Amino acid sequence: MNANLRSKLIATLCLGCATVSVGATAGAAEEAAPAEVVRYADLTIANAAGALALYHRIQAAARRVCQLDGAADPRFLGVDPACYKRAVDEAVNRVGSAALSRIHGAALPRLASR
Repeated sequence: MNANLRSKLIATLCLGCATVSVGATAGAAEEAAPAEVVRYADLTIANAAGALALYHRIQAAARRVCQLDGAADPRFLGVDPACYKRAVDEAVNRVGSAALSRIHGAALPRLASR
């Protein structure tokens, strides 16, 4: 995934099916961008335990979607921090849960220090 794709990162919410998708968008001429759907219909996100479980799912999906392509240079293996932060931010915002937002707000100082 190139920097242009990561810079266009989005997360979308499917309100009817209780899923959130974490991914990057691409223009018509570019390759298909990676994305991942995070399902949470099995969770009660209004409470802290359910919101925390969803937050962990969102983080895991963002790590997978934001993997750096290190094939050309092994120094760049890992997760793109800016892509990861945008993916998690967007997913949390789109879900619109106060409990999830509180958990994300508490995690932000740790994310910034990575």
